[in-house]
Amino acid sequence: MEQETNPYTLARMAAQGNLEAQRTLALLSRNMVLQGNSLPLEEGLVFARLAAAHGHNEDRGLLIQMLGLSVSHAVGEADETTRIAEALALVSIAADHGDENAATWLCSLVGEASAESVAESKEVRALMLAGMGRDK
Repeated sequence: MEQETNPYTLARMAAQGNLEAQRTLALLSRNMVLQGNSLPLEEGLVFARLAAAHGHNEDRGLLIQMLGLSVSHAVGEADETTRIAEALALVSIAADHGDENAATWLCSLVGEASAESVAESKEVRALMLAGMGRDK
């Protein structure tokens, strides 16, 4: 089967829970941002979050990449803190799922992040785990 490239068809498929469509839209958005077009960033974050909600580390990794890109487009310190907190929470969960690189990276990120981002990441992590049906 040929991969779908029409973003409107992909959006319909993503809205129906199609993981591949969610991934494709997130990747398309990330690639556009890397090429200098920041307009699709927020939409791409939505699709990256939907894909990551399926629980695969590679989708969490894509969301982490996009959050990293979004920090430079954050509107104010609170927005930046929230984006960093979400990335920290995702890296922590990836480490819990056996990603050794994430475990190493987490230590480095926590050391560089603000106290506010680290504190908020704990709250975000708890919400993410509850959303996955896990309490820890």
